[in-house]
Amino acid sequence: MKTLFFSFFLIVLIAGCTRREQNTAIQLAGEKERITKLIKERRLSNDSLLTLYDQSVAANDLVGQVLYSCEVGQRMRNVSNYIQAITYHQKSLIAAVALNDTLAAAQAWNHIGTDNRRLEEYAEASDCHYKALSLMDAYSDSLQTDAKKCRAAALNGIGNINTALGYYDEAEKNFREALNIEKQFDNHQGQAINYANIGRLYHYRKEYRKARSYYLLSLEQNNLEENVMGIALCNINLGEVDEEKGDFTKAMQEYAIAYRLMEQLSDRWHWLQACIPMAQIHFKQGNEAAYLRFITLAENTAREINSTSHLIRIHELKQRYHESKKDYKQALEQFRMGKALSDSVAYAIKTSSIQEARFDYERLKSQRELEKVQLQNEARQGTMRIVLISALACLLLFILLSSVLTYAYRQGRKYNKLIEETDKIRTNFFTGITHEFRTPITVIQGLNEKMSTTPELPASDRAELHHVIGEQSRQMLNLVNQLLDICKIRSGVSIPEWRHGNVVLFLRLLVDSFAPYAQAQGVSILLRNEPDPIMADFVPSYLQKIISNLVSNAVKYSFSGGTVVVSAECSKSGKHLILRVSDNGVGIDKADQSRIFDFFFRSKSTSDKQGSGVGLSFTHLLVESLRGTISVQSEPGVGSIFTIQLPLRNTSSREEILPWSPATDTIELAAAHEHTDAVCEPELAALVQEADDERPSILLVEDNKDINLLIRLLLSDCYNIHTASNGQAGFDLAVQLIPDIIITDIMMPVMDGMEMVKLLKQSPLLCHIPIIALTAMVAEQNRMEAVKSGVVTYLNKPFSPEELHLHIERLLADRDALKHYYMQHLMQTEQPEDEPRVLEDGNMQFLLAAKDTILHGIGENADFSARHLADKMCMSPSQMNRKLLSITGCSSLNYIQQIKIKQACKLLADESLSIAEVSMRSGFSDPAYFSRIFKRTMNASPSQYRQTVLAMPDVVVQQC
Repeated sequence: MKTLFFSFFLIVLIAGCTRREQNTAIQLAGEKERITKLIKERRLSNDSLLTLYDQSVAANDLVGQVLYSCEVGQRMRNVSNYIQAITYHQKSLIAAVALNDTLAAAQAWNHIGTDNRRLEEYAEASDCHYKALSLMDAYSDSLQTDAKKCRAAALNGIGNINTALGYYDEAEKNFREALNIEKQFDNHQGQAINYANIGRLYHYRKEYRKARSYYLLSLEQNNLEENVMGIALCNINLGEVDEEKGDFTKAMQEYAIAYRLMEQLSDRWHWLQACIPMAQIHFKQGNEAAYLRFITLAENTAREINSTSHLIRIHELKQRYHESKKDYKQALEQFRMGKALSDSVAYAIKTSSIQEARFDYERLKSQRELEKVQLQNEARQGTMRIVLISALACLLLFILLSSVLTYAYRQGRKYNKLIEETDKIRTNFFTGITHEFRTPITVIQGLNEKMSTTPELPASDRAELHHVIGEQSRQMLNLVNQLLDICKIRSGVSIPEWRHGNVVLFLRLLVDSFAPYAQAQGVSILLRNEPDPIMADFVPSYLQKIISNLVSNAVKYSFSGGTVVVSAECSKSGKHLILRVSDNGVGIDKADQSRIFDFFFRSKSTSDKQGSGVGLSFTHLLVESLRGTISVQSEPGVGSIFTIQLPLRNTSSREEILPWSPATDTIELAAAHEHTDAVCEPELAALVQEADDERPSILLVEDNKDINLLIRLLLSDCYNIHTASNGQAGFDLAVQLIPDIIITDIMMPVMDGMEMVKLLKQSPLLCHIPIIALTAMVAEQNRMEAVKSGVVTYLNKPFSPEELHLHIERLLADRDALKHYYMQHLMQTEQPEDEPRVLEDGNMQFLLAAKDTILHGIGENADFSARHLADKMCMSPSQMNRKLLSITGCSSLNYIQQIKIKQACKLLADESLSIAEVSMRSGFSDPAYFSRIFKRTMNASPSQYRQTVLAMPDVVVQQC
């Protein structure tokens, strides 16, 4: 009957709490926080708390009743007044139920369970803890911190009951689950309790090492929490382990610490936990007086607070004491009293009651789920139509809302993507246009300064330079005109002038204008068309620019002897004009075909041909403005076909379209001056260089021929200039020449400047060469990337010729200083101890490797030569010679000879070796030749040098 009452009470509580708890959650939280803060900060006395409780009852303040009664109950438990503690915790429970506060109700059940455990009423305690656990299972916010802690408290209480009844495995599951919850919130006190409980289980199983480990973990958490009672209980547990292991002295120390700490507290139940072990350890040590004092105190206190479990332990201890005194009558009496307590009816039925509470918890869980299903079925049957209508309305509303949100989200993403693409296009546009303007400005400015500062320049050279400046000016003007046309078309300012006429005749006149240019390139140009005239509406200026751009590119990228074909035909439907421009030139990579109509895009397959990257994008815009389409089909090495499809008739009013004829609209034959890259490079007298030029060599890697010409004009007076038109050609030429300095552009076809720089720095043969970058890419990111790759100097176009000269002179001076530095270190007979060897420098590592190779080679072969050295270093003799000249200023032969002489100097310090032996060991097979070379190098014969070395050991060896 009692079980059914509690089950019904719990079901009503759960149903009421879960329905209305969310409505008052915010108000309750604020009021709870206020009252909790009041209790903690003011440290109210028991009388004050009782007064506040009575006031809350009078004011029907349920929150105050829950918190005040709970606090009074805890204080009553701390002073071992468990009956009063249960009374006030029950009041807290009643108020929590009235308040529909599931969490507060579960906490009250846990408190009542703990109170009953102190009274050894394990059946009632188990029932309370399982009710708390059941409430937490049904709690709507079970993941809340306080909810989890409440669940951990319930599991801990159930675990303690299972421990008391000997169900150690079940208890361990309870404790470990509670411990995991406490760890989630880093609750030191909760972890300490569960560590101690698990340790006690191992203690009961006689696994003392594990028990001690868990007790120490509990002690560590209690110290972090500064929990006096927890620290005392840990010392008691550790003392019991030591006592059972026979270490009474250590156990006495642990018990004494615990007893002193417990004396500071008012909790007499836990005080007994320390007092009884003190009596027991004194008994075992034979200290009768101390034993009697502690056992008497313990028995009086246990009877006062009615603690059955403590009384059982006291009777057992007194029984053992009387047996030791051979007072068997008293011993039997103590045994009888303890047995009576243990076998009492209330205690005997506890186990079954606890199991019943456990089964009730599981049954209640199933019952609650079943009732929930039944309620749902009844509600569904009674209000099916309303539910269906509401569900349908909600579904439609949800679909509508989802559609709106999805559309808004997609539009937002599309808008953001459009902004990013627009920003990227804008950035790329200005980067590209800056590059295209900087290059001709650099040429114009540089050539003008060159002519101004070189009055003795021949008249023919001056005329050629004027021609180059004019071509660059026209190139800039053409680029500006194209950009202005693009802006006009996009903004709608440009109004196309439509004409109606024979498109084939228009194309023939246009193609004929390209014949001289194509012939100069060795390319044939043809027009293929249908025999009948094709009458169409078109804009002559637009169509001229479209065909001119396509034909110009076709001729530019065709091989000598190739053919460019322009064709015109009507579509099968008779509604469109189809124009094709085809060539058999270099073709376009498939990866680049989708991007060739982008602004300033230049395909790497275009080799060293120059272009602004605007023509095809301009063409694409013109075709779209004519309501047409343009596409490309291309294969590298085979050629390209550009196909344009335009409507034969314009949709605008027929009255606005005027007839076209060659007499009324002339075609501007602009092809002759739009292709400056086809003009042969001028042969200037100022650039003529002698075949055997011993001046410092500079490799110039630049795809623009005019920039190439400018830099050669600026530097040819002082340096030997070699040129390459792209990064790959520049790298290959650098391998052959090993120049003193490399000047490179960044943006180039085939291989750009950055890739070339990386290859140079990875090459053991070329890594020592300083690199200067001349580029129109002025962004700080580009500069940083170049510096990281190995560029020494980064100059922006247009650049100052004087600054370029200064940088080159500084780099060459630095190279000369390094040559002296390297030879000074290499040619020292011994390395100073206080000076580290420069092994981290790539050039020094190369020289040391060459030196080691030479020393090893002359030891095996007296005729070791420069060719042998080159073979050992995996280079050609010429590459080895240029590499050594660049780093040290010595040729391969001279370098080997210097190493041999320095080796001889080292050997001459050994008096046991003859001059002939020194000669052989130094790589000289002829002693007489050795003596001549040695004297020429060291200004002393080998014998004289030996005498000097023996007289002055610290002699300074001359350098190469």
